[in-house]
Amino acid sequence: MIKIWFIFILSFSIGCIPIGTPGPQGDPGPAGPAGPRTQRR
Repeated sequence: MIKIWFIFILSFSIGCIPIGTPGPQGDPGPAGPAGPRTQRR
């Protein structure tokens, strides 16, 4: 469970850094493929 959280935070951070802060249109882009891809059970 900790791994999923770590990956989720990492993915969110990576997708938030290039976008800045207020970037809902760019957030779902990089966070989309990274979220479900790492959540593979």
